[in-house]
Amino acid sequence: MSAKSPFENRPPEAPHEASDGGFVVPCTLHVNGEAVCVEVERSLPLDALLRRTLALKSVLHGCERGTCGSCRVLVDGEVLSACTRSASSLPPGARVETAESLQDNERMRTVLRAFVRERSTRCALCLSGLAAMAVHLDREGKTFDETAIDALLEGAHCACTGRGSLRRALLTRE
Repeated sequence: MSAKSPFENRPPEAPHEASDGGFVVPCTLHVNGEAVCVEVERSLPLDALLRRTLALKSVLHGCERGTCGSCRVLVDGEVLSACTRSASSLPPGARVETAESLQDNERMRTVLRAFVRERSTRCALCLSGLAAMAVHLDREGKTFDETAIDALLEGAHCACTGRGSLRRALLTRE
């Protein structure tokens, strides 16, 4: 008999007070294609739910302001800095995609290979967020020209290699 997952799909309870005085609310999402139903503190950031509770290590905790790009995920197909939104503020059933779910995406693998080729991945803090954004642009059918790449890099902080190697990797990713 297999052990039950703590994230099994079960009916959420009504909001109630947590032991520390905060409120716990139900949170029902589809994360990387799997239904997840958990109770979270109302203010718990989405990045904390994904990384700490669900053990999705591609979602990094960086700036807490949405400016570094290390926590970027796709929510219902749109790019979101997961540190800027509480998990409970997402609509019930929202589709959340992290880099873990995108690793079988050929376009993402192409982008990652280009990052390695251009040596733009020293610490990799910004890598999963940039790759998720690149997949988003690809799904939207947008061209990876200088303008699109500059917009993609705008919210990514890279203290290791700078934007030059990231820009080259995205321009020559084929």
